[in-house]
Amino acid sequence: MLPAPDQDRSIQQLYGALVESEERNAQVMDDILSALESGFSPLVLIERRDHWPCLPSGCVDSS
Repeated sequence: MLPAPDQDRSIQQLYGALVESEERNAQVMDDILSALESGFSPLVLIERRDHWPCLPSGCVDSS
């Protein structure tokens, strides 16, 4: 999921790698969908605006 540890890699680069990780984003979506199917209403908090477009908007119910 994440690149190998590197002394020259900044925390911002690591956060960027998390945002761009399709595997991790799929895992997050699986967790959200599983919670919805179980009758829960998950609250998804994000820190970075650029992360949200990586997650499918099909789960969002604005009602």
